[in-house]
Amino acid sequence: MFKFKYLVYALLFFSTAVMGYHAWDDHHWASMSKPFTLQIIDSMTDDWDYPFNESLVLWSQSSIFDLAITSADDKTKTRENCKMKKGQLRICNFDYGETGWWGQSWIDWDSNGHIYQSRIRINEFYADQFTFDNKNWLLCHEVGHSMGLWHAEETDIPHTCMDLSERAESSTPNDHDFEELELIYNHNDSYDSYTPGGMGSGMGSGMGNSQSSGMGMGNGKRKFRTETAELPGGGMRTIHTLLAPAL
Repeated sequence: MFKFKYLVYALLFFSTAVMGYHAWDDHHWASMSKPFTLQIIDSMTDDWDYPFNESLVLWSQSSIFDLAITSADDKTKTRENCKMKKGQLRICNFDYGETGWWGQSWIDWDSNGHIYQSRIRINEFYADQFTFDNKNWLLCHEVGHSMGLWHAEETDIPHTCMDLSERAESSTPNDHDFEELELIYNHNDSYDSYTPGGMGSGMGSGMGNSQSSGMGMGNGKRKFRTETAELPGGGMRTIHTLLAPAL
């Protein structure tokens, strides 16, 4: 009996070790029950309709949450500002200029590590580098970050959009992504941070004193950086930036 129990534990450990954990620190949306619905603000132009909608459909296969478009505004100024809204995730595309990055995931989080608002920005300045496949990968990747996932290993089989390879076969989540979400959200919180007007201090006028920053690189040489800073009105902000490939 004891041998069997230890064997089960060993198999579970081995399975997890092979696939690897890829949670983004302890960041997640607070929820008092599961599943919950996260409201999505659509600030994308029509040429991004397929990867945008596909990414929401794919991630909504999770047993934890459903991603539902509840409002849309693709006016030029709206997409440029891409202003976050409490309790919701806004996704925008715009020509943000020669910034050196393809996409960003912004999360504002409270003292418990709970995300209370988020935005994704896609930089159309680099539109010439976008293909059908890497647009699908890019949206899927950034939405995964906004839900609390970090990068997966590029050697994981099957492949996942949470790796950094941007391969055609890495344009969707895999089963391990959904298992990871179940681990991240395996409890009920004492409040909901995803409801409009819920926790949080709002967008604020900018970032306060920088707390930390880092830079990394996947096996496929795709570079990224992260920055975390204190917000002027309280709370913290972390930005994940996916850098454009060197030409």
